[in-house]
Amino acid sequence: MIQSVERALGLLNLVARHDNWVGVRELARQANLKAPTAYNLLHTMASRGFLDFDDKTRRYRVGLAILLLARRVERLPRLAAFVRPYLEQIFSEVGETTVVCAMIAGRVVIVDHRQGNQPISVAQNETIVEHPHTLASGKLLLAFCGESARRGYAERETLVGLGPNVPRTPGQLLADLKKVRRQGYAETVNARGYGIGAVAAPVFGAAGDVEMAIACSAPLTRFNKKRRREVLSRLFRVADDMSRKFCDQPSQAVSQGRSGKRGSA
Repeated sequence: MIQSVERALGLLNLVARHDNWVGVRELARQANLKAPTAYNLLHTMASRGFLDFDDKTRRYRVGLAILLLARRVERLPRLAAFVRPYLEQIFSEVGETTVVCAMIAGRVVIVDHRQGNQPISVAQNETIVEHPHTLASGKLLLAFCGESARRGYAERETLVGLGPNVPRTPGQLLADLKKVRRQGYAETVNARGYGIGAVAAPVFGAAGDVEMAIACSAPLTRFNKKRRREVLSRLFRVADDMSRKFCDQPSQAVSQGRSGKRGSA
């Protein structure tokens, strides 16, 4: 194997093992490379989209190109096939936008979704979710990450300028995630001023880790508090069924080392 390719792939694998952004010196030490060599390889991969680079912290994480490639391998299509009947079940009962998300390589990814059938409905056009703490599904997945991952996200994520009704400081965000973890579900109301409400329930794996989040969202004009409670109850019922079936399919697991049991809703 060409040495530079071998080194680049080694670095890429190291970055993928980290839940958070990671710096050149740490990666160079783990790969037993000189820092300038590691920097050149990392910079090249970032220029091609395989890594993201944060100018402020000078750190890297897995990039969009890797995640888009991951969608073409067997695991994610199989995962989408697994969740689709449950999506259809909730959608047939509720008729509002329904989505299943998972945390993969430190990013919140939409596994599959159905858009609401009402004249005015919530659209889900992203594959990789940006600012996931502003969504019920993303907030739930973040809440059940490890403590270091939660703190790393809170310290590095953009928290200002995202609109009303979302945390604006790391302390506020961590407190919000702690509340979600304690209650065992996530909810957003008019986050970012879009007039949308959403609720999300967790899907657990065999080890008690939260593997996915299933969520519904709709305009608040028809998704008031009472309606959100009704839909959340349906989501819990389906999520519990998903959890039981998911535990029987270990090859489809996408565990990222998260843990935590669901609290009472």
